[in-house]
Amino acid sequence: MFKIHLKEDRSKGKADWQDPQNTFSHAGYFEHEKIDFHNLRAVNIDYIMPQSGFEMDPYSTLEIINIPLEGTLEHKDNLDNTSRVPYGDILRITTGKGIVHTIKNPQEVQNLHIMQIIINSLKPNEEPEYEQKKFDICAEGKLQLIASQDGSADSLKMRQDVEIYLANIKTGNSVEYKLDKNRKTWIQAALGSVEIKVDGKSKECNGKACILEAGDAMSASDETGTLKIEGTHKASTVLILSLR
Repeated sequence: MFKIHLKEDRSKGKADWQDPQNTFSHAGYFEHEKIDFHNLRAVNIDYIMPQSGFEMDPYSTLEIINIPLEGTLEHKDNLDNTSRVPYGDILRITTGKGIVHTIKNPQEVQNLHIMQIIINSLKPNEEPEYEQKKFDICAEGKLQLIASQDGSADSLKMRQDVEIYLANIKTGNSVEYKLDKNRKTWIQAALGSVEIKVDGKSKECNGKACILEAGDAMSASDETGTLKIEGTHKASTVLILSLR
């Protein structure tokens, strides 16, 4: 089954320093119908004003991936980890049995635009962990593995049976991904827009070609075939999550 998750249906809350958009129930936002998608707990998009950010907050039992889409984020936690994560770097925080951390925008002028992916951990009672890596996320038309359970292809190592891929696609270019009926798939448009095709045929949404704009997503359960994701914008970024 394929299902479209439009950005218009994302929760929107706004503070003086933050403009968040959440796909699932998270923090102060709750809807019973939007709890999670299998092991995927949340997909959050945040715009954080300069010199602002989240206060120190406790988390546990989660795998958190932070991807700067524009700007640089600053991370601090109670394990004495402090780092700046620029565009091109990706940060994994495994909260394990408990961690207290904060994310802020340290910049003087530029807003911080980040995507945060939160996944339930397979090993919630182990020690927390922190990992930051640089990826060639500007690479055009390449489906890059950025996170996996075994850390293969120099990806971030997750404590969960999950694979996360990232691709940048220009207009007219595409990447392909083979669906596995035994796994669940989440396709998230982060920047720009993309068209989704299955086995070479346009996937229809309300009788029209399925175009995912930034913030839109598509989920696939019990499906087979080859996804073709075509860029329909001069610069589009898409993430694909393969979940058990």
